[in-house]
Amino acid sequence: MTQVRKAIFAGVIALGAGLGSSALAWHGQGHMMTAKVAWDQMAPGARCRAVKLLKTHQDAYGDQLNALGPNRGDEALFVSAATWPDRIKQDKTHYINDGEEPTGAQAGDNVGFSDRYMHKYWHYADYPVPARPAANLPPPINARERIELFAKTLASTASDDVKSYDLVWLIHLVGDVHQPLHAATQVSGAFNGGKDDGGNGVLLSWKTKADWSDPTYYPASKYLPANLHSYWDGAPGDDSASLATAADLGAGLPLADQDKAMVIHVQTWLDESHDLADRLVYASPIKRGQKGPFYLTPTYAERAVRTTRDQVSLGGARLARLLNQALTYDEPGCP
Repeated sequence: MTQVRKAIFAGVIALGAGLGSSALAWHGQGHMMTAKVAWDQMAPGARCRAVKLLKTHQDAYGDQLNALGPNRGDEALFVSAATWPDRIKQDKTHYINDGEEPTGAQAGDNVGFSDRYMHKYWHYADYPVPARPAANLPPPINARERIELFAKTLASTASDDVKSYDLVWLIHLVGDVHQPLHAATQVSGAFNGGKDDGGNGVLLSWKTKADWSDPTYYPASKYLPANLHSYWDGAPGDDSASLATAADLGAGLPLADQDKAMVIHVQTWLDESHDLADRLVYASPIKRGQKGPFYLTPTYAERAVRTTRDQVSLGGARLARLLNQALTYDEPGCP
């Protein structure tokens, strides 16, 4: 690895360690919980191949190899890698912010770690609420298309550089699409541009300052979520927690419904998340088609925590299945 690349990755690591919760989605803890669930359900051969790929660029995301204690460095590497695609959003020195829409020629690139674009539009595939067939549909390059491409590339004869890059994104994006507001957006003239951008345009507030520290309302209670999207990003847990805490929480989640875990069709995942957004996210006290600010209730908050933790467990199980299928090529030293 060149000194320039090492310097870039070191900068991204430092930025990632100091990110506020509002920068990530899921927030960092939710992504690490998802990765931990997947790790525990991956076959030994898939784990071995994944780790070999991650180690080719571990300077990018392997800053916490000792976080889980002795003999668990490979696991810590996998769990830590889950947050990297969000970390680069904060590194404006080495990465180019190419916007929220895939409009440039670089939007559909898959060239490995030489890619210097943030690709924010890879993180979601927002379908309208209320549903409007053939209107306001996601652009052709989106989270669904990327997951399908990256999974196919992992199973191919592509270079290790490209496979490693795709693996890190895949770990992250499978988590993303199980967050309901990465699959839905309200369509209303009340919002700038006619959409609420997956809940980012829906404002939240608290009735009293005491509510801020009440975990009934929000596990990540050290800050006030400004909008609905940020609230649901952080509902699985406190983003200030360590990798070890996130891994412990992930390991403690109930096992996902095995029939649902077997579903490998990415569009089905998005349809499920969209349905959750329609039924449970854009629900009282949130008023459809309005910006707020809205005051959340304990009932709403409890539902959000329960729903998002179920989604983390399900997303991790599906990620494990996806990687078990893709990472089966011959690799020296792997079963």
